[in-house]
Order: sequence, then structure tokens, then C-alpha cells
Amino acid sequence: MCGLSRPEPADDNYQNDADDDYQDDDQDYNQEYDDGDSKDQSSKQVGEKKTAYFLEDRMSKSANISQTVALACPVKNLDEKNHVIMWYNYTSMLYQKKVKHSKDPRISLDENFSLHIKNVQVTDTNEYFCKIYPENINHTISLKVFGPLTHVSILANKNNVTSQKLTFDVRQPSYEFNGANLVLECKATGGNPAGRVTWSKKGENLEHGTRSHHIHVYNNTLEIRHITRKQAGVYQCLAGNGFGKPVHAHVELVVTHKPQFLKEETAVNTNIDETAELHCKFESNPKPEHVHWYKNEGSAKHERIHESDKYKIRNHYDQHGGVSTTTLEIRRIDQQDLNEYTCEVQNAVGKARSKIFLALTPSTVQLLSHSYKGGVLHTKWETHSHQPLTELNVMTRGSDGKWDSHNIPVTDAHKPRNNVWTIPTDVKLPSGDYEVQARAKNSEGWSAINSETHKFNLLHDTEEVQVAQIGGTGGSQSISRASACILGVFLSIVLFF
Repeated sequence: MCGLSRPEPADDNYQNDADDDYQDDDQDYNQEYDDGDSKDQSSKQVGEKKTAYFLEDRMSKSANISQTVALACPVKNLDEKNHVIMWYNYTSMLYQKKVKHSKDPRISLDENFSLHIKNVQVTDTNEYFCKIYPENINHTISLKVFGPLTHVSILANKNNVTSQKLTFDVRQPSYEFNGANLVLECKATGGNPAGRVTWSKKGENLEHGTRSHHIHVYNNTLEIRHITRKQAGVYQCLAGNGFGKPVHAHVELVVTHKPQFLKEETAVNTNIDETAELHCKFESNPKPEHVHWYKNEGSAKHERIHESDKYKIRNHYDQHGGVSTTTLEIRRIDQQDLNEYTCEVQNAVGKARSKIFLALTPSTVQLLSHSYKGGVLHTKWETHSHQPLTELNVMTRGSDGKWDSHNIPVTDAHKPRNNVWTIPTDVKLPSGDYEVQARAKNSEGWSAINSETHKFNLLHDTEEVQVAQIGGTGGSQSISRASACILGVFLSIVLFF
């Protein structure tokens, strides 16, 4: 506000602006400002009066919303008969002497010419000044009113998208999107000071300067670049300035995409005459148009599976693009059923396939937890096997690039529960960076191993970290497809036998 110029009513027009009420007082203002012969006389009169003045020409004042503010006009040598006081709100006249020009009922003037404003609002923040005539001097008061933010909105491409669902369709992006990018601006209004904006997604703050997973946060803006399904979700902006409660707004980003498989079962253990279940977990938006299961895909005996006494298919679709599941149940397992199976999911955007191998060997070993203490890597592994386990093999590779094998015999102490085996291991390793894999052996042979390894930065002692659980959807490791696992078996045979 300090950079704004004050209005300076011209002396020649002052007489026209003044009301008749104060023109009729004892002082002859027309005579005082007459030209010609009256100039000498008026000069003598002014010379006989005391000159009005201010000790300071500017001051600042602050208040909180809803308070009453008194703005004083600290003029010295004021003579009401010979001086006129005028109050302005920047360029708007509020009072001329004691005649009110403002229509605001909150504004009043007391006997000392102090201006009072009741129930001040943030919009009252401005420069006020009283002006003294005929000296033509000003006293300026810079008023700042502080209060909470009252409203916040989210803009995309200058359009208000607060509380809306923005659907990014890879086939035909809408106007809110700039190609495969989305820029969201959080705009807070109604308060003073402006306040601070914080962005979050799923309760996780996205701090200013964030540059991860295609998300960039700067000032009040959140930019999502090269949108994929991983950026889908609800984004919230929270704005607060220290007065009252923060205000918030949200927008949901919906991303259409072809089906994507989550934690894929790559090798499932079974036994002759048992019933086996193969699961495929996936996300699909829009919802699937069809889900099919195949046996021996890619071979001459390739066949699509239909429900029968032998097979049962169960599908659970999440209508909001969340995790869906398709399950193939195979009854009365025989030797012919030990094979590769494929689940295929197709929606309007595209299709995806996931392969699962049904075998008598153990299922792929999963890492449950790990810790590092005193130069020893403590891990806990889990696998599924109807047949008795005989051995667990943990493989580690350090900075030298060489795989080391650590064999752990399976004893009666590792008795399974519902054919699920949990095996703890302790491997001595000096500090450093390592890759770790594991596989299990039963009476039918070795399990497949994941093509992607677990990576550890073993520099300091760490507490136990829970990683995954068989049948769960979480986990830090990526599960390879069955073909990669089968390749891993052959590689491990070459490496370790």
C-alpha cells in the first residue's frame, strides 16, 4: 500500500467539494480564497492564526478481524473555526469536517475527529488519511487487518475443479490436461496474511520442492508430468495463515489404463489329488470387458478354460478401479494339470496377461522381514509346499559381483502350518551394499527364484523390517513372471551345481 499515491484535491476545487453545512460557520471561506484585492487581507488573517501541523505524517496500525479500530488525526493547533478536517480511505472521501460521506454504517467520527471502524474485516486493509485545510497537509495511517483464510479452490488450466473428478484418458485427454501433464493451482482467499499452502496425497505431504514419481511441487502449484496410473488418486491442498482453522480443498485424478497386474503369483505348489487355486490381482480402469484363463498358452495344446466339474472361475471386480481379483480353481489335480496357466484381462484401453506355473516344487520364496545387527543379516522367508522341505538356499552378492550361496537345512523345528513354511536365516556379512535372493527345495526339487532381487544397504544396525506375506498384495519386491522364474531355476542350477 505504501507505494500507492495519495489523492491531492486541488486547492482551487476545494470550495466546490465542501458542503454548505460548514460553509455557513463564522469564517468567511469565500473571502479567504478570493482573488484580487482580498489576497492581502486573507494573508493577514492567516498570519494571525496558529498554523496546524502533524508531529509525524505517517504511522501503521494493525487489528484482528471483528475488532473496533480507532484512527486518530493527531493534528496540533487545530482551530475548528479556521480549519477543515477531511478523512479519506485512499481515494474515497469518508468525512468532510463532521459531515459523513461514507454509506458504511460501521464508520463514525468522534468529537476529537478520530475515525472509528466497527467489526473490521480483511477488506478494510488500506491507507487512511486525514487532511487539514487550508494548510493542505496529510496524516496517513496504514491499516492492516488480520484474519483467517475463508476459502480455497483448486484450478486446472484456469478452471475451478474443486471437488471434481478429473479423468485422464490416454486415448483422448480433456481440456484440463496439457498433453500428458496436469498443473493444479491451490488458490486461497479471504484472509490476511496470504498463508502457506501444503499439498498431500493419501495423507502423505508433498513438500515444496518435491520432485518424485513425476510430481513437482512449487509455490502453490502441483504439477504432474507424464501421467500414469500411479499418479491416480485424491490430491488435497491445505491453506492456513495462523488465524483460525486451515481451509482445504481436494480434486481426484482418475487415470484410464489397460489392466495392470499387481503381486503376481508366478509358481504355485500343489499335490496330486489336491485342489489348487491360482490368483491374479490387477487394477483396471475402465472395468474389464472380459477375463479369460488359458492352459498351455503358446503350445500346440493351447486351450481356453471354461467352467466345469474340473474348473471353477471366480471374479471380483472393484468398480472404482481398485484391486480386482480373478481366481482359477483346479480340482482333483493330476499329472496333466502340472503346467503353465495364463490369466488374460482386457478392457477398453487394452489387454494384459500374467502367467502362473502349477508345480509340485515349492512356491516362490517370499521375504517376510529383515534386520542387520552385529555384522549379521537376519532374514525370515516363507514358502508354500505340500511336500516336506529339505533345504533353503540364500544367495548374496556384494560389490565384487560374485554370488555366494548359504545353505540352511530345514529341520523339524520348521514345521509348517497349513503347508506354509516359515524359515529364519542368519548370514554373516560385512557392511556394504548387497543383493539377496532365496529358493527352497522339497522332495520334488527346487522352487523358482525371482529375477529381481532384494537390495540392502547394510551400513548400520537396523531393527526388524516387515516386508511381505504370502497371499498379500504388498511387498517391496517385484515378482517376475513364470517364464523368468523358470529361467532363474536353470541359472541357479548352473551356478550352484
